[in-house]
Amino acid sequence: MRHRHLNPGFEDSAAAVADVLDRGTVADWRELARHVREDPFGPYATAVERVLTGPHLYGTTVLWTRYLAGIQQQARQGAAAAPAGSDPTR
Repeated sequence: MRHRHLNPGFEDSAAAVADVLDRGTVADWRELARHVREDPFGPYATAVERVLTGPHLYGTTVLWTRYLAGIQQQARQGAAAAPAGSDPTR
C-alpha cells in the first residue's frame, strides 16, 4: 500500500490507514483487510480502530467498524475454543 506523504515502514500508522480508508483503491482495502484478518489485534487493526473513532468517513466507517468487530469476534471465539498452547492454524 502506497500512501501520500508517508515513508516506507509507516504502513500500519493511523495516518496511513486513514489515507487508505479515505483515498485507497479496492486493492488497498483488500491488502488492509488481509493484514487485519491475519492479526485482528495487531498494529493494523489498532490503527483501523483509532481511525474509526475519529471523524466519520462516509461509506467507510460503518463498513470497517463491522468488519473489524466481526474479525475480532471470530478471533476471540477461536481462541476460546482452542486448548491453551495449541496452534489454531492446524
